[in-house]
Amino acid sequence: MGARICIVKLGALGDVLRTTTLLRGLHEAYPRCHLTWLTSLAAIPLLVPNRLIDRVLAMGLEAVLALTPERFDLVISLDKEPAPTGLAVSLRADRKVGFGRSPYGSLCPLNDESRHCFQMGFDDELKFVRNLKSYPQLVYEMAGLRYARQRYVFEPRPKDAHWARERLAQAASAATFRDAAPLVGLNVGAGPVYHAKCWHPAGFARLAVLLEGIGLRSVLLGGPDDRERMEAVRAATAAPVLSVGCEQDLRQFSGLVSCCDAIVTGDTLAMHLAIALDVPTVVLVGATSAQEIELYDRGELMVADYPCSPCYLSKCDEARRPPGRPHCLEAIAAETVADAVVRVLAKRRGRPSEPEERGRRS
Repeated sequence: MGARICIVKLGALGDVLRTTTLLRGLHEAYPRCHLTWLTSLAAIPLLVPNRLIDRVLAMGLEAVLALTPERFDLVISLDKEPAPTGLAVSLRADRKVGFGRSPYGSLCPLNDESRHCFQMGFDDELKFVRNLKSYPQLVYEMAGLRYARQRYVFEPRPKDAHWARERLAQAASAATFRDAAPLVGLNVGAGPVYHAKCWHPAGFARLAVLLEGIGLRSVLLGGPDDRERMEAVRAATAAPVLSVGCEQDLRQFSGLVSCCDAIVTGDTLAMHLAIALDVPTVVLVGATSAQEIELYDRGELMVADYPCSPCYLSKCDEARRPPGRPHCLEAIAAETVADAVVRVLAKRRGRPSEPEERGRRS
């Protein structure tokens, strides 16, 4: 066993998945390392199985008691909430990076390399304007690792892709789609917290019509909190769209994403799954920082050009946006998004390794 490393990263789910970019760099810098990841119970399906992680623990009393007597060579703490940062400070380790708690209980950086990200937490100009680095680059610099655009590490399970193909076949049984037509996933929601990340249902409805007009199939994607939005899209569109419901678990949802030839989504977990699975992605961004998203040359960002964005608000503050203008994402036209879908699909078809990579995902 080489260096013993503990990553403390609980949420959000998309952030947990994109933090897996660190795994490649850690194994490059610390050969034969033993890696423990402490996360939330909900995020465990995103990390198990994973050949680069030796142990995944769910945050709780049992995990804390198990880690307390251990000693690590390196602790990487990437959340900012009191519980994970407090635990990171209390763990015994030769070196700690990321965020912790001072003796007075305030949030603090654990190493000099983390001061930039620490300042981004309270300096809007730094985070929204001056910072041009992606999240993967930022966390690599915090950990003192060499950044070379290392990819996410997510290991799909064949049974989830098989389940997804069966559900899609059932949904298409009464439809008029051509089986060979490319399938575009329309991820309509963004979870229960950040409604400002969601494109409006009318946009998705219009997009489905445009895609159907050029011979592409559409499937609605979303989680349990997105049921009403999915129904609103189906009710508003004149195009046939596939729907497989919204009650899948995380792994089944990843299977649906893997079956798509492209994804249209906001800055959400679906986006990160598409990135991890190498599915071309068109991302609509308004409330969050587009520069922190790394698509690894597998998609396009549609960025709302508003003076009040990004804002990181859960709901749009009408008083802040330009008078008479709609929500920032509503200003992105469906025609513009459809053109981007065509481009990312064409780029994918031009990649010589596409059949092999598609086989690995399925």
